[in-house]
Amino acid sequence: MTKLLVIPSDMKDIKELSDLKINGFIVGLSQYSNFVDLQLTIPKLKIITKELKQKEKEIFVVINKVIYNEDIPLLREYLLILDDLKIDGILYEDIGIIKICQDLNIKTSLGWMNSHLLTNHQTCNYWYNRGVAYGFLANEITLNEMLEIKQNTNIKTMVNVFGYLPVAQSSRHLITNYLAFIKTKNSKKIYNIFEAEKNTFFPIYEDKKGTYILSSHILNAIDVMPKLIKNKVDYVCLNSVMIKKDNFIKICECFIESFNNINKPLIIKKLEAKVNEWSDNKTNKGFLYNETIYRVKTNE
Repeated sequence: MTKLLVIPSDMKDIKELSDLKINGFIVGLSQYSNFVDLQLTIPKLKIITKELKQKEKEIFVVINKVIYNEDIPLLREYLLILDDLKIDGILYEDIGIIKICQDLNIKTSLGWMNSHLLTNHQTCNYWYNRGVAYGFLANEITLNEMLEIKQNTNIKTMVNVFGYLPVAQSSRHLITNYLAFIKTKNSKKIYNIFEAEKNTFFPIYEDKKGTYILSSHILNAIDVMPKLIKNKVDYVCLNSVMIKKDNFIKICECFIESFNNINKPLIIKKLEAKVNEWSDNKTNKGFLYNETIYRVKTNE
């Protein structure tokens, strides 16, 4: 059965969204998460985990920061605490976390959440055979590739179906450095970077850990929900980053409704139009229908 996960922007979002037919939430861990608006401290994680468990909701914690040697001692403490909380999964990016969890005898399920690398079932099976329970599929693969992966792996598959997608990250503070160079004060949370070749603007922002670039469009994949559900993709995920809260709640309701109308294409089409209307920017299908074409240059 396909489950619906949400990446919320703040604690209030969780309380409001948990009353809907949403199966669970993905939140960040303070100091150890990127591309996640809501990054909770351990005390707040304890509170929210207890509340969500009472409502029979799942909770996954993201640890997708590049781990340096100096990060490891505190990370080990946090992993032991998360294990005691009995959360549903730890979504990591740095594969070194697997070894740390093995050394600590962590029982909590692990999931590889890398935006770009989980592209085929062989990779999924490799990590599944080493104890990884979840695989968050890359954003750059097509719908057919997602379904092929699902058919050929036992790992529990996770797929993004709505929201801005991460494009690039830098540990440098690019906005601060650029504004300092042109002698301008930082006055916004979100800026836009222009790519002349594609004639497109990409949202860009930074925090203490560095700079982040998001996709130019918002992914709206509600039209593929019937195929994802029929092929038993395990989790679909909605990301609220940079989406107005009232609009995001309406969008969540549309995706919830799509579960009950997988054999009604006209209703799905109407839901798709609503999601487009309530999104705060132009939407597209991401890479769902765009196959990657590799061209080999001849020797010159």
